[in-house]
Amino acid sequence: KDLPINPRTNQKREVTKNDFLGAGAMYLQDKSQFDFLVNQPESTDIAGAVNNAMRLIETDYKDLEGKIIEDNSFYSNPHGLTGKCDFVMANPPFNVKKIDKNKDYVKEDPRLPFGVPKAGNGNYMWIQYFNSYLNEKGRAGFVMASSATDAGNSEKLIRQQLIKTKNVDVIVSVGNNFFLYPFAAMSFMVFRQRQTTRKQK
Repeated sequence: KDLPINPRTNQKREVTKNDFLGAGAMYLQDKSQFDFLVNQPESTDIAGAVNNAMRLIETDYKDLEGKIIEDNSFYSNPHGLTGKCDFVMANPPFNVKKIDKNKDYVKEDPRLPFGVPKAGNGNYMWIQYFNSYLNEKGRAGFVMASSATDAGNSEKLIRQQLIKTKNVDVIVSVGNNFFLYPFAAMSFMVFRQRQTTRKQK
């Protein structure tokens, strides 16, 4: 709750984006946050990209509603939230392979302002998505494969461009077995929108 991603900080209506909700644990484990949202249902919109998550959330919190869709966010922008999110939080799958980066949609995706990474995984696609979803005051917090912090070639060039935006606020290196269950090393990244980096549609 003390991390710089807290939907309770402002009074205006807010949009929270989670590109990989999984079982919705990021929300469900923080019961007080959801109690707040239930008491002020008009204050926050939640958009997620994994369909079982909103069903679980709706089961535990009858006063909340969500739009459940099935989609592939590498090949579409299912919620159309580019430049509209106050908060982004995600635990995306690391090192996703077999992404068809030759698809016209991928090549022209406005969420990839620094280009399509040539690496055989989707790490720097996710990173650019999260940055591009932020509105003028938006903040993002997400975990990412530790290899992303020093990846070379096209990923290095994208990382340099991201750093130039000054949106990269904090990167924390998390070692092996930091959590209660065994897990590989990772990084926790925090972005704050400081200037416009999105392609014009």
